Amino acid sequence: MEARITRRALLAAPAVLVLGAQATVRREAFLASPAKGVAVMAYAFYTRPTGVEMVSLEQRWTRSDTVDVAYVRRSRNNGRSWSAPVEMRTGERRPDGMWRLHPRGGFVDPASGLYIDFRTEGVLPSDDPLEGLRNWGVTYRISRDGGVTFSDPRPVTHAGAEFTPAHPPLVEARK
Repeated sequence: MEARITRRALLAAPAVLVLGAQATVRREAFLASPAKGVAVMAYAFYTRPTGVEMVSLEQRWTRSDTVDVAYVRRSRNNGRSWSAPVEMRTGERRPDGMWRLHPRGGFVDPASGLYIDFRTEGVLPSDDPLEGLRNWGVTYRISRDGGVTFSDPRPVTHAGAEFTPAHPPLVEARK
């Protein structure tokens, strides 16, 4: 008879290797939805090259491709406990449409120790999520203090005279 490895056993294997055979693996929601019809996406990232400081980004969605509200939490103990959530602005009515922000991942540059976070943002003329196909841009911010304060957002733009924030490279899917 062929031996089978279950998904649960495979996922638990790293914990067993680190903690020993007596390790207990728990399965729990990181952040539960606050109400029916509200999707929650949450992420956690380390903010320094060493240590246990982390940041968590929570996004709440009630319609496709629209972050209604986002929250930031901080941990100083490897995610065992978190600060109270701080709301992050994700939308603002402007004369040319609705500015929308989707916070993305944050990463530590191991060479410099800087924490860099990425965001997708843009102005949608009629606030239709499909307008994002032409209006989203990727921006980044740099933090020198582990994600407490940040530089102003800057666009991610490829090098070369033919690329600008308004004209990023065309990406094609090829078989």
